[in-house]
Amino acid sequence: MTSATQHLRPLVRDERFRQWGPGIHVATGSARFLGLPLWNTACVLELERPGHLLVWNPISLTDSLRHSLRDLEQSTGRRVTMILNGLDYHHRELSTWQRAFPEAETFLVSERIRDQQPGVEGQVIDGDRPIVPGCEGDIELLSVRGCLPPRLERSPRWKNGPRREWFVYHRQSRSLLVGDMLHLHQRVSTPQRLLLGLRVGFALNRAGFRLADATARAGFARDVLSWPIEQALTVHGTASAHGADFIQRELRFVLGV
Repeated sequence: MTSATQHLRPLVRDERFRQWGPGIHVATGSARFLGLPLWNTACVLELERPGHLLVWNPISLTDSLRHSLRDLEQSTGRRVTMILNGLDYHHRELSTWQRAFPEAETFLVSERIRDQQPGVEGQVIDGDRPIVPGCEGDIELLSVRGCLPPRLERSPRWKNGPRREWFVYHRQSRSLLVGDMLHLHQRVSTPQRLLLGLRVGFALNRAGFRLADATARAGFARDVLSWPIEQALTVHGTASAHGADFIQRELRFVLGV
């Protein structure tokens, strides 16, 4: 069996969008968790509808990112018409993006986002397999099942319920887009390993979601593994994963199935 590192492609810390496959472009910004710096990845997807772009996980809209996005719009002949916020802890930059792209539709994973930022507008879509209107031929979504957030967020007093996340599959590039549930690294620093319990490769974020109901998790795993995934990206981490066999094996390990 080849080593995990041979299936991981390093990301570049660069706030400019770079093509990462057919119809998918990637930029890496930064975030912090408990004082530790984390890379924060955004993707722009070219939709089947001519002239349309979708932004997944909008990160800090720096001048470099704005210029890069403007160049991408010009080179593709498209414009940003949709913003997909599939992780309800990644909402700080939404209002900035909505001001920058006032005509773009925003789709939200939960009401918690609007509770945390009352000025944010957007449509909350529910269900195990939510549908983003107008993107049926481009992406598929799965709500994470069989996993729990940290104990603090399991309280019934937590407004608008526990945190939620979608796994997103982009058909054209055969890409899996994952949020806080996983990190992807070629190498893990000692502080990160102590804090998050990470291993090389796909890594369970032990400070975030935790494995819970086995039956629900098995059903979720079957749904994810039914996608013909060829590459995977996570919002945090320094690498992307490549190869269907490698990705399926790693997902089975992470989900405990």
